Amino acid sequence: MDPDVLAARRALLDELLAGPNYCMLTTLEPDGTPRSHVMWVGGTSDLLQINTQEDRQKHRDMLRDPRVTITIWQRDLPARFVEVIGRVSRVIRGEEARTNIDDLSQRYRGRPYDAAAINAPRVLFEVVPERLFAVDVSTTDVPKGIWTT
Repeated sequence: MDPDVLAARRALLDELLAGPNYCMLTTLEPDGTPRSHVMWVGGTSDLLQINTQEDRQKHRDMLRDPRVTITIWQRDLPARFVEVIGRVSRVIRGEEARTNIDDLSQRYRGRPYDAAAINAPRVLFEVVPERLFAVDVSTTDVPKGIWTT
């Protein structure tokens, strides 16, 4: 792959991860059916972070099958996005997961996460990207603004 294209994809991903931009997390159910969830997302282009609760289906799905797709889009320009195909590389529980959801809530809502909304322990999944697909309709640097693998 062209190193300049990969660097541009990673730069766009880091830019999107720095703001309060939502993502769509897709996991696989036991029978292989995809299941998608709109979520908050954190991390960097090298290691994305997804935070959930132990009682959620996505938690069970990622423990059973670490393959995921995360698509993050620009909040005010949804046609500017990066799709990350990757694998869960680490599962974090306890205080670090709880602190992470507060940090995400601060970025997305401007306040810590509502402790009353937590009815099961928080879990933080770290995802290592394996492939990136990006669309940046705001640029003319790349033909049609589309970069694929």
